[in-house]
Amino acid sequence: MSAEMKSVLQYFIRYEDYSRFLDASLSSVDGDHLPESALGNLKAIANMLNQKQKRALVQKLESYPDIKKASKELRGKWEPWIDRLLSRDMDVEEFIAQLPFRYPDNRDNGKEYIEQLLSQEEFTICYPLFIKDLHNAKKQRIVKPVITFTCILTDDALQVVSFVMNRTSLEILLAQAYQCPVEDVRMIAAETYQQLCTKIDSIASPQLPHIIELIDQCLREGVPDWRHASLLDVKKHRGWLMTRRLFVTKEMWDEVKESIFRTEIERLMARHSASPSMLLNQYVFGNKNAVDYSSEPIRTDYHLGSYTADYPINFKQWRIMQSAPHCSTCSEWPPWYRQDDVDQGNYRRFHGQESSFVDTGLG
Repeated sequence: MSAEMKSVLQYFIRYEDYSRFLDASLSSVDGDHLPESALGNLKAIANMLNQKQKRALVQKLESYPDIKKASKELRGKWEPWIDRLLSRDMDVEEFIAQLPFRYPDNRDNGKEYIEQLLSQEEFTICYPLFIKDLHNAKKQRIVKPVITFTCILTDDALQVVSFVMNRTSLEILLAQAYQCPVEDVRMIAAETYQQLCTKIDSIASPQLPHIIELIDQCLREGVPDWRHASLLDVKKHRGWLMTRRLFVTKEMWDEVKESIFRTEIERLMARHSASPSMLLNQYVFGNKNAVDYSSEPIRTDYHLGSYTADYPINFKQWRIMQSAPHCSTCSEWPPWYRQDDVDQGNYRRFHGQESSFVDTGLG
């Protein structure tokens, strides 16, 4: 593979990484930040989850027009009723009966929502967190979990049902160990990255501290330049700051999936290294033997105006049509587009059919 081709493909991989970092942030998730000490104070977590359930239930009730019109006196009784409902001292049927539903559909929908809310015992803890402030016009803050734990609260313990090591955060940790840009670590330490993903994904434990200890063991054994006793000791790397705080939410936080686009580019790089493709080179870099139409002398024997039955194409397009049988790849804007349609990303109808366009610089 030529150095030029490799540079182009690596650019798209880095761009995809940057897009993932921007698109997936806890800043857009409804949840609460708690200090690390909350891991030893289950009552603080339980109270926070209880308050979130109460707010969600009140918000849902106020979405029904018939309930929203309830008197202040009746609305004042909601809070003790909701407390009894969440503590299981009042069943759902009794709670629904206390509310002034006028429409059966609203009553059924409200009952279904409450039953679903009460059955949702699992919640998400993101810990620790990576934070990065972007120095752009919007002054965005990206917050990423290092590990995402799906948990339940038992009578005397916090139990982990499952966990995910966030892939983008793992890249930051590896980049810190290899002292390289985060965008490049997957190319510099590809084998190490894949082995760590496999080992960490095989970890199983119901205890959050034990899971972190096992991940630390994987990092010590798998990363030659790992200098930390624990991943929790990492401070910062290239603008990413680790904070040992918790982000707790009832929303299901989905791990940032591997980009299909990135995976395809990596596969393309591997195949191109083994078997170079002239077609790919032409697609990426264009036809270096293309005719420079700007150097063509101005002629008067072909049409310059609107497309009509008498002049369906102009001279330049006729040249392209003649060269088409000898091309391995060719695309062209259709003759019925207008530039303002291109600028606005629109499609135009021609003879009752939709047509899209691709700009390859041939038109």
